[in-house]
Amino acid sequence: MSAEILLNCGANPNLKDGNQETPLHFAAKSNSLDIVSTLISHGADINAINVNGWTPLHHAYYIKSDEMIQKLIDNGADANIADKNGQIPSEITPPEIEHDGDEDLSF
Repeated sequence: MSAEILLNCGANPNLKDGNQETPLHFAAKSNSLDIVSTLISHGADINAINVNGWTPLHHAYYIKSDEMIQKLIDNGADANIADKNGQIPSEITPPEIEHDGDEDLSF
């Protein structure tokens, strides 16, 4: 696994991008359970906060991944960290897709 190789060579698991997101944020929102495990085992900050105040757990709730939510909580994610809007992870929901009624939604 390339992430494992990079981390074993000294890559920083807590390096942040311009939005203050860490590799763990990206792995959580991509539902990459194996990479999340690897990052955590190499010292990733499970409660890292991005510019919107989101932690990886906020992303897990946003994508509705019960497995990711459980993995993060089992590894110490704080479910009570509020984002800039005052929402804790369990209050995060993806936006609803609005339909104008003209679409045929039958299968």
